[in-house]
Amino acid sequence: MIHFHAFPDAASAAAAQARALAERLRERLAARAAPVVLALSGGRSPVPFFHALREQPLAWSRVELRLVDERLVAPDQAFSNERFLREHLLQAQAAAACCIGLVPMDWPLAPTTEQVAVLLQRANAPQAPLDIAVLGLGTDGHIASLFANAPEYASATDLAATTRYVLLHPDAQKVDPAVPRISLTLTALLAAQHWQLGLSGDVKRAQFEQARDAGANPELPLSLLLANLPTEAEFDVYWHPGI
Repeated sequence: MIHFHAFPDAASAAAAQARALAERLRERLAARAAPVVLALSGGRSPVPFFHALREQPLAWSRVELRLVDERLVAPDQAFSNERFLREHLLQAQAAAACCIGLVPMDWPLAPTTEQVAVLLQRANAPQAPLDIAVLGLGTDGHIASLFANAPEYASATDLAATTRYVLLHPDAQKVDPAVPRISLTLTALLAAQHWQLGLSGDVKRAQFEQARDAGANPELPLSLLLANLPTEAEFDVYWHPGI
């Protein structure tokens, strides 16, 4: 079931989303001894949400953070999603969370084919399944790094795929910075137990509504996720009108 929550501004949307996510994390932490696995997206839009989330009282040391997607840049680079998480979420009490990055610190500017293969092999090593995935929506309608114009898009969204992470090459004319991405596949996203989507502005709201109503349309990556959610799944959308 899809729940759409509308708020008047970014601060109220971020606070509500953070409270709801923290409550779900607490429920899962109380139900088992193993860590709870939370996959998060980067970009600039989630900053208020991350700032609100890091203030939530949680057993952060039992929260395992993973990345929904990442650019193939070292974690100290400006466009790194891991760097973004560490700067805006992993502060104060939230610093106790375990953050599992995708790209090593010594990642070269021009990696070899072999280095990329090792990175993918490492990302796809056996791990506990996702509990919760928090997503954003790109201006072109993509989620994670599932760009419909990437040559690997069909395999990354194949419902028969068993790979957790794949490499994608977005169209360099449409994506900045024009670097390859590593991303969760559609099947990996569908394996989560709960999903959140943060949105701002009328354009992204219209994109979400189009994807919600489109069925499984390959041109709308979000629609593939929504159309294939488990019957009892809960998908929460937090929207505000933006600036």
